[in-house]
Amino acid sequence: MLREQLLEKKSVLVVEDNDTMSGVLVMMVRSLGAKLVDAATTFDHALSSCELNRYDVILMDVHLDHGKDGIALAKAVKERGWDHEALLIFVTGSISRSVVDSALQVNPDGYVAKPLSCASLANSIWKAMLQRQRRKLEEAGVVTEIDAEPSAPG
Repeated sequence: MLREQLLEKKSVLVVEDNDTMSGVLVMMVRSLGAKLVDAATTFDHALSSCELNRYDVILMDVHLDHGKDGIALAKAVKERGWDHEALLIFVTGSISRSVVDSALQVNPDGYVAKPLSCASLANSIWKAMLQRQRRKLEEAGVVTEIDAEPSAPG
């Protein structure tokens, strides 16, 4: 699969409170072929967007201004069952152990650190897609182990 086709026919929500970083993420996601890209800057805006649309991927910063953070957003998405459809991937500049541990307790599908490249974002999304597919196959009893994963899109 070509990198430009990774998100083909997919809808993505970018949750980032920094306008510049939000614009960069939106451009990266579009370059990966997403059919719909929405952006939200706050917890409430993101939650409203999720109520109106079903996203295939939600990229969210751990730290958001104006109240609740990305970890709280991931919990809210999971409580509502929206994570059955959407991959939850944290995109954050915070790599402190305590923040990473808090984020990982939510059990996201991926975690990528800023600064990031389009390639690192694509690889994180690709891995999350593969892990989700593997879980679905295991739950269906189709496969119990996948020995080799396909290479990441290039």
